[in-house]
Order: sequence, then structure tokens, then C-alpha cells
Amino acid sequence: MKDVPHAAVSGALPILLSIAGCSGPEPPSIVLIVIDTLRADALEPHGAAPGSSPRLDELAREGVVFDAALGVSPWTGPSVASIVTGMYPDELGIHDFRDAMPSSVVTLAERFSGAGYSTGAVVSNGLAGPAYRHDQGFEDFHFRHYKGRRRDVGDELAGRPVFTADRVSDAALAWIGTATSPFFLHVHYTDPHEPYLPPPRWLARTSETLDDEAILEKRFTSGDVAEEMLDRVRAHYAAEVAFVDHELGRLLDGLPDDAFVVVVGDHGEEFLEHGGFFHGRTLFEEILRIPLIMKGPDVAAGGRIDVPVSQVDIAPTLLEVAGLDAMDELSGRSLVSAISVGSNARTASPHIFSMLEDRSGSARYAVRSGSWKLVADGPTETIRLYDLERDPGETEDVAGRHTSIATTLQRALGQKLRLSVPTPDEDPGSEADREAELRAIGYIE
Repeated sequence: MKDVPHAAVSGALPILLSIAGCSGPEPPSIVLIVIDTLRADALEPHGAAPGSSPRLDELAREGVVFDAALGVSPWTGPSVASIVTGMYPDELGIHDFRDAMPSSVVTLAERFSGAGYSTGAVVSNGLAGPAYRHDQGFEDFHFRHYKGRRRDVGDELAGRPVFTADRVSDAALAWIGTATSPFFLHVHYTDPHEPYLPPPRWLARTSETLDDEAILEKRFTSGDVAEEMLDRVRAHYAAEVAFVDHELGRLLDGLPDDAFVVVVGDHGEEFLEHGGFFHGRTLFEEILRIPLIMKGPDVAAGGRIDVPVSQVDIAPTLLEVAGLDAMDELSGRSLVSAISVGSNARTASPHIFSMLEDRSGSARYAVRSGSWKLVADGPTETIRLYDLERDPGETEDVAGRHTSIATTLQRALGQKLRLSVPTPDEDPGSEADREAELRAIGYIE
């Protein structure tokens, strides 16, 4: 692939016909790639060191990059559900780890299958697997836990899943070899989720070493963390990013030239920016700001969009690319007109929401409008306001100095929650299966 400099994008993205049997060009195959636990700033397009993610940097130069893409949640289940439905977690009735995606909700896989697409998925995270009903609508759904060390080491390691992007790419490429065109392929890479155990040859590139048992036992999270230890943990994470970037490149090389490709993170990761590690507990930018890159037919190269957009905008975008109507109940808005010019997101929602809820009623919400971000502990309780243009690290609450902005965002949140009617789940399924997935991934003992 040739290098194309970043530049403003011009031209128009045609709406493609997709219904089987209709006259007109065949619609493109669509590939939705989710990378688990991927912070935007871990990638070269968002400021990481050169060589950190060369294949994703190449994809960014060939497509459109969203500089302010936001996750709806700080953990995988609701984030991926929102990506594949275009609805927010509260609308789906997903509040905590026990909640599956409702069977009554229509997914991207179901829409594409109904339009004559072959549909397949390769998933390595159980929170986006069959136990949570993420296989709904797929003809082929490949899900597997990969336990033990990577294939280039060979021995078992405490029974924990050690996510292997190479095997995910192998399975995805094998499926592509048997699929009929056009196809919809959903791929979920779980690197660089903890435990941060990349193949040794990737870690060797960082010149950092950390005892495997220390990583598995999370010793680095207790007590005061020395700067040297923090650097090593970050190096393990960066090596995982480099590994998945390489394997993603193998998958990209095996796709049809005219495929429409979306790469998105489900959430980010904390490294003591606000006192914690991992994810699932806060709504700070290191958790919510995720990479989002789109590339496809007639999408001119090098576009950068800095208006905030949400994961819920992905589903209506893909439906419009395929010439399918988005359903009225979707909260997201298509970004097709934005990616066709590459420097404007006129169709983006005026307010972007993120949420962290549980069944006990405890909740935290974030509302983003431009550079302003409101975080509320409950819709009417404690609020904090950040000006991300002047304070990207979210260190200063300015709600007291900008009361009108805080009030406007709090009202937007209240209206959103009042209007939200959770989709009923007629088939609750087995919470025991979901608990087994939580144990397999190490979230519960």
C-alpha cells in the first residue's frame, strides 16, 4: 500500500446498493474489527512513537481518522453491544456483567444476512461471545479461549487466557477463504487486554522485562508503584499493541481491495493517570477515548475529524454504506457524509453519552459536547465539568466557573435517561454461562 499524506478529504461517498437482485454495483464486503482495551494514544495516528503501530498508521493514511471517538462504556460487553446495534447500553438493558444483549434487538449481522451478505465472526473475548448473545444473526461464529502461553513458547501459564492475535487472524483469514461475496466479517482481537503477556520477540523490541508471575498476580497494582515498574508495565502493553497491529496487518492484506473496513477500540486502559489500573471503573479519557478508523471505496485518504462521535454511530454508518435503511430506534447517526469530506461531522449527535451502571442503581455518566465533558455520579447527584481543550488530563473541575454549560449538559443527560426505554429481554438465558466467562477471563475468582 502506498503512503498518502494526511490532507483534507474531498469528493463524495456514493450510497451503495445492496439488496440481492437489485440492479447496480455489488455492495462492498464490510469488515468490522474491534480491538480490546486499546487507548487511542497507543497508536501512531494519535501521537504514539513512530513504529508503535505501523499497519494501523498506514490504514489511517488511507482512510479517515476520528480524533475524538468515544466509547459508551468502560468495559467490553455494553461497548460491543452498542457497536453492533447502534443503541446505548441503557437502551439495551445492559447494566452490569450479568446482562446479555436482548434477543429482540436487531443486530448488524441480522441486517446484513437479510440483505444477502455472508456473515461470520471471529471472537476471542467471552464478554462478546455466545454467552452474551453476540452470536445473534451470524451464519458462522468462531469463539475460543486461548489458554497458556503463546504458541512460540508452548507451556501453560496459570490457566489464564493469553490472547493470541495470530490465531484470531488465522481463523478470520480461513473464513474469508470460504465466504461468498459480499460478506460481513466481525473480528474481535483481545490483545492488549491484561495479562500483558506478548510474544517474547515483541517484548524484546521494547528492551523492557517484567516477571510473568508479577504480571499474572498483578503485583504492580499494590502499594506505591515505582516509576520504573510503571514503565515496564506500559512497555508490556505497548508490545501487545505492536503484536496485534502486526496480526491485523496480515488480516488487512487478505481482504478484498474494495472492502469497507472499520477499526475501533471497545475501551481504553488506565495506567495511574487518575490513581488506578485496568478499566471498568471510571469514565476518564484514558478509558473512553478510543481509536476509530474507516476506509473503503471512494473514501479519500487522509481525513481527520475532530468532532466527538460515538460507538453508536458505527452501525448506522455501515448500514448506509450498504444501502440499507437505519431503523428509527437507533441512537447513533450515520457518519457517511462526514467521511466523504473528511473534515466535518455535521451528522454527529450534539451530545455523546457514556455510562457505567449496575443493577443496584449505582451509576456514573459522562456527557460530551465539543470540548466540554460533564461527569455525573447519578443523573442528579455530584457533577464535575472538564474543559478538555485546556485540560486534556481532566485535572480541574470547572463546574463552579461555568455553571450554564454544566446545567445544559446535565439537562441533556436527564432528558436522555428519561426518554430511554430499555429493550425487554424475552430470553434471559443462563447467568451461569456468563459467570463462567467472567471466571475464564479473570474478572472474578
